Amino acid sequence: MFVKGEAIVYGSQGVCVIDDVSVMSFGKEKREYYILKPIYEENSTIYAPTDSEVVTSKMRKVMTESDIEKLFDCIASEKIDWIDDETVRRKYCETVISSGDRKEIMKLVGMLYTRQIILKAQKKHLHSVDEKYLKESEKIINDEVAYVMKIERNMVSEYMLSRFGENSSSGLLKE
Repeated sequence: MFVKGEAIVYGSQGVCVIDDVSVMSFGKEKREYYILKPIYEENSTIYAPTDSEVVTSKMRKVMTESDIEKLFDCIASEKIDWIDDETVRRKYCETVISSGDRKEIMKLVGMLYTRQIILKAQKKHLHSVDEKYLKESEKIINDEVAYVMKIERNMVSEYMLSRFGENSSSGLLKE
């Protein structure tokens, strides 16, 4: 169980602080809820039932700085295959983003960043669908990394781009 004041990641909503845990009525039924305040959406509030396994399975503790550095190092050293088939790539992107698995999301970001670098050198751009998946996956990663490392979210993208960019010529992405 999570506690009041704890920072968590809630699905694709990003980093939230548990503002309170209290019993509330929505309709006729009283239930205990986590009251979540997204860090980067000041006017939002999320009510998550504490007894719903589906909901609580989307909640996880925020990574530590050490976890983040290890994740960056791991992803920067792995080869990421570009998926040529657009239908297969779309399904892969949707599955990874909905999974919430940070390592897989980082790999997805790395794959898309590296492809973006390659296309930029050819004076081309990512397809709009790939750009959409990049923005979604970036948000998930950037929010958490920025919160933990106490940096601006746009700095996370720049840092990742430099890490993956350095490795793209050494085979981070296999064509």
